[in-house]
Amino acid sequence: MLTIPNGIVLTIGLVMAIVGILLATHTMPETTCLAYGIYSGSSSSSRSSARDDVNSYAFLGGMPAVIAALLAIIGGVLGAIGGVQKSMGMVGCTVALMYIVLLLSVICFFVSMLGNAIGDVYSEEYYTCPDGDTGEEMCVGTVKNMYGMACKTDVDSFRSYAAKSQAGMAFAAMLAIASLFAGIFDCSACCCCPDNYEMKSQPKQPVGAPVTYGQPAENAQ
Repeated sequence: MLTIPNGIVLTIGLVMAIVGILLATHTMPETTCLAYGIYSGSSSSSRSSARDDVNSYAFLGGMPAVIAALLAIIGGVLGAIGGVQKSMGMVGCTVALMYIVLLLSVICFFVSMLGNAIGDVYSEEYYTCPDGDTGEEMCVGTVKNMYGMACKTDVDSFRSYAAKSQAGMAFAAMLAIASLFAGIFDCSACCCCPDNYEMKSQPKQPVGAPVTYGQPAENAQ
């Protein structure tokens, strides 16, 4: 009963770790393109500062996913083993881990939603890009009030981040649901109905063989 929900959390956590690493390590590539698009100034220092800001956001945005995944892996393993061994201590620790994973998954979902929204600003709906790939091409805005031109390298990077953010949203939602149900099962095993899960502490058996003192009753006069 406990191995299944904790195993599901473990499986999703493994995939979530990959998605979180992809989000946290996403970087804006260097380019010689002269279209400034997202940048507030035209100087080299302004462009470099803007790239650093975007890269920092990507790193910080990916950390909740990475941490949630690691805790989900630890909790999944701990809960599954604790369920097999009927260890209330191990399963009890898993309960705390699962609800921390739930909180981090919710945070990851909203952070990924914001990242997806930012990336969608440079979607094909708003920008038309050429087919070349030399780093010098520029994409042209197709909607009013959007930037007139943007570097194709930057646009591709934002589109890639939007796709990663969509994956982050999907797996964050699945991990949140799975950790919630796993936490309920684990909590029930420890606190609510330990008898049904055979998790109740067994009474200690006396050590050594029983010893009879005195004369048996049937021989007594």
